[in-house]
Amino acid sequence: DLHSFPTRRSSDLPGLAKKLKTGKKYQFRVRAFAKSGSKTVYGSWSKVAVATPKLDSTKIKKAKAKSKRRILLLWKKIAGATGYKIYISKHKNRGYKVAASVKKGKLVKYVLGKRAKGKYFIKIRAFIKQGGKTIYSGYSNIKSVKLRK
Repeated sequence: DLHSFPTRRSSDLPGLAKKLKTGKKYQFRVRAFAKSGSKTVYGSWSKVAVATPKLDSTKIKKAKAKSKRRILLLWKKIAGATGYKIYISKHKNRGYKVAASVKKGKLVKYVLGKRAKGKYFIKIRAFIKQGGKTIYSGYSNIKSVKLRK
């Protein structure tokens, strides 16, 4: 379904984009216009373009060792996220497992429970639950933490 929106300036597009739902497919088409006095001349319509807004990726701000071999994580909040999945591995490019699932989208701090000594690599991704489906963002940057003691 194509919906008509009132004439928009290109500077209005970011505001329109904020109203779109993540994971829902939208169809767009545009056309140029020029005003000359009281007369408006329109160009032809573009071909229909299809787009599906995606959830932004988060960024890990801090990952550090805490007492008793725990790991403190702080990350950037993603607007619209209903939660985050935290992944951990002993290797930077493989072997990641879900270490925790944070069900609150507003939470941006988490402490991972006790781990054995060693170096760990951590990444996070946001998710949103919509109509019974879970839609994931891309992965965050990877941070490493070395646990001692």
